[in-house]
Amino acid sequence: MTKLGDSDGRLGGDEDVTRARAHTRARWPGGLVLAMLVLAGCASAAQRTAGPTAELAASVAASPPPTSSASLSPTPSAQPTSTAYTSSLYGYSLRLPAGWEVVPATVRWDGISDPGHDEPTVDQMSGPSTAVAWAFSTPPVTKDLQTYASDRMVADAAVHPCPKTPSKTDTITIDGQPGLLLSRDCGILVLTALTIHRGAGFLFYLQDSDIHSASDPADEATFASLLASVQLP
Repeated sequence: MTKLGDSDGRLGGDEDVTRARAHTRARWPGGLVLAMLVLAGCASAAQRTAGPTAELAASVAASPPPTSSASLSPTPSAQPTSTAYTSSLYGYSLRLPAGWEVVPATVRWDGISDPGHDEPTVDQMSGPSTAVAWAFSTPPVTKDLQTYASDRMVADAAVHPCPKTPSKTDTITIDGQPGLLLSRDCGILVLTALTIHRGAGFLFYLQDSDIHSASDPADEATFASLLASVQLP
């Protein structure tokens, strides 16, 4: 009689159990592969669907915000301009350089004292630099222009550390009238321009305490611009 559990092909033998387990294990990988393929296909489809949207979002994020053309245009800055001035006491007018101011004379010059740049008898003009200017008119003049200029140099030298003879004398015109431009080294630069108009003498001065010579291109240009704007009464 054959017994259960024998190894001669009977049900329940060890070899049958082993083969059954092996067969069961062999079936799992195939199921896993199929499941993974299905999941991979879904992921690929999702990527294809989301791809353009993701790329568009990245492009929008990387793009700078629009800028209006107005914001790119430079804002014009205000430019300083010259200022017109007319002397209430002496009647002449001129244009002050940009940034300059004037303190008008309050007392008419008596023709005797020698006016300085800060006297109440002169129109005082100053700006952002160390140069200052002033102007006034003398009583009636009966001398010629050269003699009148020489007398003024002597009068200046009597009360200021200036030479009686200028370092340079140039012939100029002031509002169409013959004039002289005198350059001096008074320890500082002093420029003097004068003319005679309708019997009265008109004098314009410029000094620069930072220049210790009889010439300076910048100050000479400023003074020339000032004189070019003068209108005599």
